[in-house]
Amino acid sequence: MKDHRIKSFLRLMAVAAPISLISSCKWIKPHEAKITEKENDDSTQVHDSVPAVQETQQPVSQTKSVEEEVAALNGRIKEIYGTVERVYKRDALPNTDLDAKYCSKAWRQTVKAVSAKQNKTDELCLDCDYWIMGQDYENVKVTNYYLEKIMLDDAEHGSVAAFTLKVHNCGSVTPVRVDLVKENGKWMIDNFTDIKNDIDYRKMMTDYLNN
Repeated sequence: MKDHRIKSFLRLMAVAAPISLISSCKWIKPHEAKITEKENDDSTQVHDSVPAVQETQQPVSQTKSVEEEVAALNGRIKEIYGTVERVYKRDALPNTDLDAKYCSKAWRQTVKAVSAKQNKTDELCLDCDYWIMGQDYENVKVTNYYLEKIMLDDAEHGSVAAFTLKVHNCGSVTPVRVDLVKENGKWMIDNFTDIKNDIDYRKMMTDYLNN
């Protein structure tokens, strides 16, 4: 196992939109991700599936647009975590490099503020790498991508989405929820939540900054 010391990182509030998709006047209702516990198994199971698109009376062109957005989202999350897998097969990049490429502006600003406070006070917010849900890394793999919700062009929140997935690292499996926002035409990660240990990283970092 490689020793890998991880900087402390900040946490943002997850956008808790309802589990449904809004595209102007177009609604899509992905199946809610089912999370169950196997008997005598402490690993939480997140089902791997693709959300169904409900029939609507909207024009076919709108339906295609939404379906294309869902396909783009699935491709984006696999692109992001495919990079994570490749990075941690060799000496890992600094966390901020992955953040710069794949995280929202708000997330990066929060991480920067947390790092500044940690350097000033020597009080750690977090000693875990939220990309791999651990301090050390070995045999990192990400599976069971599931689109839990998507909401497009909402007047208040803009375009947001959430995936659940499993992060395999050092022989353990951690179910994770990843919230995304659309910025400048790209889907960017805006929050990480460790489902197994009930850790909302944005909230953790926000609380740290406010105390």
